[in-house]
Parts: sequence; C-alpha cells; structure tokens
Amino acid sequence: MRPHALVMVIGSLVAGCPSANDGSVRAAEAPAAASPISSSSVVAPSASASADGPACEALFGAPPGADPLCDEHVVANGAEIHWRSFATKEARAAVNQRARERSVGCGFGLVAKPPLFDVADGARRHFETYEASAGGFPRCEQQPTSAHQTVIVISELTRGR
Repeated sequence: MRPHALVMVIGSLVAGCPSANDGSVRAAEAPAAASPISSSSVVAPSASASADGPACEALFGAPPGADPLCDEHVVANGAEIHWRSFATKEARAAVNQRARERSVGCGFGLVAKPPLFDVADGARRHFETYEASAGGFPRCEQQPTSAHQTVIVISELTRGR
C-alpha cells in the first residue's frame, strides 16, 4: 500500500485541503483516472426534496448484493472521513441510473461528467462509482475480482470541517 491518504474522497469532502494522515488510520492508494460514463450532467439539489427518508438514507448504505471491499477511516487536516467500497457484478451504467433516479427524488447533488459520477449529500456524504476493470478507485487489501463490473465508494465526513 502506498503511504498517502485517500485523495479522491478527501478531495471531495474536504475541498482545498491537502491530504495528510496522522498515523492513527491506514492510508489508501491514490486513485488513477477512471473510465468515462455515457452521459454528462450536473444536477443541483432540489430545495423541496427531503434527504431524511429511508429510501434516501439507503443510497449511502451497503448496496444490496454487492461484495464489501474496504472499510477505512482517513484523517486529514482535522477532518475524519469514513469510506467504504463495494464491488458488484452489475454494469456501472445500471448502478449509476438507479443512483441518479434516487438522488433527484432525495434532493442530493449529482455530478455525472465523465469520468466522474458522484451523488453528494452536501459536503457530508458521497456515493461514487468506478469501472472495476479500469481502476481509479481507492484501494485496500481486498480487491474486486474479474467478475465484478463496478466499484462503489461511499464516503462520509464524520468529524471536522
């Protein structure tokens, strides 16, 4: 494992802060470029929708049928990020479409600009997808297999900023 912190997740949640690790948590590998997805859009959160319902909360829970890969905590500049990753045999486009539909109904922000796909509950929580074969996602000891098509990374700011 390389000795630097989780760049994508920290960059998403702690904008403008350089990555650092105080040694109390394990660092993850920095991601490489991810492969593109088919659409490009940026959707602002809806003021009328509520992110408090069970269906909205489920977006940031363990995806049904997905295999767990990582469950890590990263500390950078006074902020703590808890991130988890999962691998699924489902195509990334199908995972993205389901997340896109749920995000609009819940009032979450959405960025779908290749290669990025990110559903955000403000600066607190993020749901991101990656092509399993292309890499570009944060890694730990457990890796996706050749049968997996999509890696889902769910991150949450648990302390700080």
